[in-house]
Formats: sequence, C-alpha cells, structure tokens
Amino acid sequence: MFSIVTAAVIQPVKAQLSSSEANLAETVIFHETFDPPGDDSPRRTSGLGSRDGGRCALEEQPVQTLMPESNFGLTFAERPTVTVQLPENTSAQRLILTVTDEEGLYYAEEDFWVADQTGVVSLSLSDQAQPLTIGRNYRWHVVVVCDEQPDPDNPVLVGWVQRVAETVLEPQSTPLKQAQWLAKHGYWYDMLAVIMGELKDRPNDPHLQTIWQSVVLSPMQE
Repeated sequence: MFSIVTAAVIQPVKAQLSSSEANLAETVIFHETFDPPGDDSPRRTSGLGSRDGGRCALEEQPVQTLMPESNFGLTFAERPTVTVQLPENTSAQRLILTVTDEEGLYYAEEDFWVADQTGVVSLSLSDQAQPLTIGRNYRWHVVVVCDEQPDPDNPVLVGWVQRVAETVLEPQSTPLKQAQWLAKHGYWYDMLAVIMGELKDRPNDPHLQTIWQSVVLSPMQE
C-alpha cells in the first residue's frame, strides 16, 4: 500500500522573545533518562542504521528522522508516527516504514512516495495496522529508497517506540505547557505532534521556532 505524504517546510525565524517566552522555551527539554512504564529501555538503540545516515549519494544532504539522542521515546498513540526531514537535494523516491517487536518479528509496513518533496513529513501506519501492545518496545526502520525499487544498499534509519496506556493528565493551560509535560516524561512522539500542530497554526511564531530549533533539531546536529 502506498500513501501520499504532505510535506510541511518549517523555516527558522530570527526574532526577539519576551523573557517569559524565552524561559518556557528553555524548559521544554526532552528527558533522555526517563523510566518507561512497561518494558525496560531497549537493549540497544543503535546499529542497523541511524538517525542521520540517509544519504542516497555522497553529495547529498542526509534524510534524517526527528528523534532524541537515545533514539527511543514513548507515545500514547495506538500506532507510531515517525517524522522525517527531507533535504532539498535528496534523490529519495520512497520511504518504507517497517515496525517490528524487540525480537525482530514483523509487525507492520507502509510505503510512502516522497519524490520531489522536501521538508518535514510524517509517516504513519494505516488504521488497518494492529495497534501496538501497551508496554512493549517496538523498533521501526525507515528505508530510504533511492531508485524506483528497493535495494539492499539503501540507507536505513532506525528508532524505538513504546506505547503507554492513556491516562488522565493534569490539565495544562496551553499546548506548549502540554509539550513541556510530555517532554519531561519521555513522550517524544506526542511532544513532537503538539509542537508541529502549533507550528502549523503559527508558522512564524518566534517562540515556537526557538523550541523547534532547540528541542527537535538540536539532536540531529550533534
């Protein structure tokens, strides 16, 4: 099954922030050392690919997944959404998202056409895919298909996710306060969804741009 991906390009904006906005931006920090409520953290979160090794050619910028340094995060969602940044000069034609359990057993797969697209894209399993089991770790792979057909030498990006049972959260006064809570407790995928939703509504908000750069993009640059 092939899915059409809508790309949203997020451009950095330089502007002065109020002191209160700057303070909130500084406190939206993803905590890498959270304790997952289900399975322990994955035995290994690297190898068999990376967050930023997705080059189709040496002269191209890499396709990168938006993930924390640990490559692992929690979600309340039944099915994970993996977010990828496509550079302007990539020759990637398709992205294949595959999800397996911690033992490497097949779980679900989805194909996405991305030819001639750039910017930030979200890759989600279809509603037909079985929901993740609560409390279990899953590894996802994003194969960057550089030609018309997949090749064993295609770059592979890897990350981990654990679904957590939905719970009643303390009411938050703003979406960014919600993102702050999610970041503090290890919910990378949900935090990212909140920030991207706010950026979609207010793409030129300097406060949001600061959070985007410091929280989301900084792990990609290290």
